[in-house]
Amino acid sequence: MNIEFNTTEEVRDGVLVSSELKKIWRVETDILAELLRVCEKHDLKCWVDSGTLLGAVRHKGFIPWDDDIDVVMLRDDYDKLMSIGPTEFHEPYFFQSAYTDKCYFRGHVQIRNSQTTGVRPLECKREFNQGIFIDIFPLDGMPESKEAQMALKEKSVLMRRKMARYHHFALFRKPNILGNWFEQRKIDKEIDSIGFDEYYRRYEEMFRSNSISKCKNLTYMSSDAVDWIIDKHIFDKTQYASFENIKVPIPVGYDKYLRLMYGDDYMTPKKTSSWHGEVIFDTDHSYVDTLPAIRKEWRKESFKRVLKRFLGNTK
Repeated sequence: MNIEFNTTEEVRDGVLVSSELKKIWRVETDILAELLRVCEKHDLKCWVDSGTLLGAVRHKGFIPWDDDIDVVMLRDDYDKLMSIGPTEFHEPYFFQSAYTDKCYFRGHVQIRNSQTTGVRPLECKREFNQGIFIDIFPLDGMPESKEAQMALKEKSVLMRRKMARYHHFALFRKPNILGNWFEQRKIDKEIDSIGFDEYYRRYEEMFRSNSISKCKNLTYMSSDAVDWIIDKHIFDKTQYASFENIKVPIPVGYDKYLRLMYGDDYMTPKKTSSWHGEVIFDTDHSYVDTLPAIRKEWRKESFKRVLKRFLGNTK
């Protein structure tokens, strides 16, 4: 760890923050600090995003019940980061994309700490780095017409789902086992015909066709938040805010941005469950060491679910 971080249990905004959660925060903040170092070195712009932005503005750090960090970049700088990331991030940091890690399928970059564990049980059988992570999302230009927006969204979602299922056939995911098998084989053949790297490259090229300089608005084309229409001038300038014990970049138009995401009363805390609530965290042990036990438990739970479904269908 390159940063100092107090991991003592405390009450924040009326919420008890455990020492275990603060240890996760420490790992994630350290990864963020390393990303900011690399971006400054190469003159790349980035901003904390979503709940991380809200936390910086409202809490000067993490939202007390949150457990992740999100960062956003405009597509051009994101692409530059993609090109330098594999050589700029060194152990324990790992720059994770579809090009650097076998079986990784998400439409955005993650940076992980390989000496820790951040495993989603549903993904525990996948063979990619599963250390604690932060997310980095690209912002892309949004087409003007509703028809073009919908067409791009539908194609984006379809390609992302195919990448997620590639070589990952969940036998009991659907009741129509035979139909599911044929669908999976069709997906495998389609991607195998050109190779996964090329398929992913075409996925990204689809977004680059809408140049930010020629569009009025931005959106998250590579995620399910594609319906958001974001004024690109929100990101014209950068200012800095306190986040735990570091300073983080936020867009000068953060107020308009947060109102779009969370409503006009975004400064009023509303406790919700974390989107990453299902992740198994371990800040002291590498995913390499913890995955065998996690997979064993997942197999047991999967068998119970299948048995319950089978018994339910026989009634």
